[in-house]
Amino acid sequence: MHSASVSMMYTSSKSACLNYLARVHLKIRTKDQGKKLARREELPVPVVSVGNIAMGGRAKTPTTIAISNDLKQIGLEPVVFTRGYGGKLKEMIELVPGKTKLTRDLVEKVGDEAVEIFLKSKVRVVVGKDRLPNAKGFAEKHKGDGKKYVFILDDGFQRLDVPRDHDLVLVKEQDLDDEMFPKGYLRETSQVLSQRANQVVVLGSEDGMRKATYFKQRPPTYAQVFSITTRAGSEQYNKKLSNIFRYFRSVDLKDHDSSKKIARAMLSISEKHIVLGGKEAVKVIPPEKLEDFFETGFVMANDMNGVQRRFYLADLQLEFPDRHAFFKQIRQSVLKRYQNLVTPSGDGPSGPSLPSLQPALQEPVQMELIPGL
Repeated sequence: MHSASVSMMYTSSKSACLNYLARVHLKIRTKDQGKKLARREELPVPVVSVGNIAMGGRAKTPTTIAISNDLKQIGLEPVVFTRGYGGKLKEMIELVPGKTKLTRDLVEKVGDEAVEIFLKSKVRVVVGKDRLPNAKGFAEKHKGDGKKYVFILDDGFQRLDVPRDHDLVLVKEQDLDDEMFPKGYLRETSQVLSQRANQVVVLGSEDGMRKATYFKQRPPTYAQVFSITTRAGSEQYNKKLSNIFRYFRSVDLKDHDSSKKIARAMLSISEKHIVLGGKEAVKVIPPEKLEDFFETGFVMANDMNGVQRRFYLADLQLEFPDRHAFFKQIRQSVLKRYQNLVTPSGDGPSGPSLPSLQPALQEPVQMELIPGL
């Protein structure tokens, strides 16, 4: 038999196998979704879910941060519920602004995404796998304290057991035509968007949301600069940075790599000027200096190996064609739910006073854009 024929048979067999596995995966997921819907219980506060239909990054973390910051502006109290992806958590942990003291051990437990959300949004972050029991427990514990809470479900589109008032789904254009895992990279097909999502944002499209990377402070152009990143598309990211700095090197690590692996990678680094993204920063910067680092974009500190370095934040931000239109949909869903919770007398779980939809949105801090990122 010719090698070309063997190759065609192998390809055909592989394709058939992947199609079968994709159908099995879809059948299992559909059955699992039915069970989750049957367990769904109404929560006493509004819930906003931020999710996607594909495996991999779709800007959920910066979107969660942006929504939290916006809802704070109209007098609401966002609480983010996340599973703590990349962490080693076995129990539920709540991060509380002004009370929780970050330690290296705590950062490793809850994961880099939870810490980044906590530091950038300055809201409560509840970390744990069982988000429905965690949300119910939080609502019961804080019942009657007079605050207007909004629960934000990070990576929540597939968590159908948790009821929500607004489902925001982030996709890339290729997700709309992709196939289910393992043949493609989808958790669910794009057909579910019209069935369950309230708001769909196509990242990078002309009328959609875009990601951009900024420096609040940047290394000198002629400094010897080293970049540590675990982000997707790191090749393009590092290429753009190399166009800015005359002396530049970098190392690419796996997504959510531990601080120990990053420390080992830094043993061979002689450069004193280090560029970090948010996910890497929470594992490299001493915990007691993390808040200042995210505020100012710069800190001088010893790394995990005891070597003093200058660290700079390459901060991922979101750019909106129309910020007000984006957040207005979310605000309307949240406020509609609160209006339904208030009794005719004005007394109810939310209290008599509801925030207005009118306050102007806060614009992002002016920073230096890294060209092309």
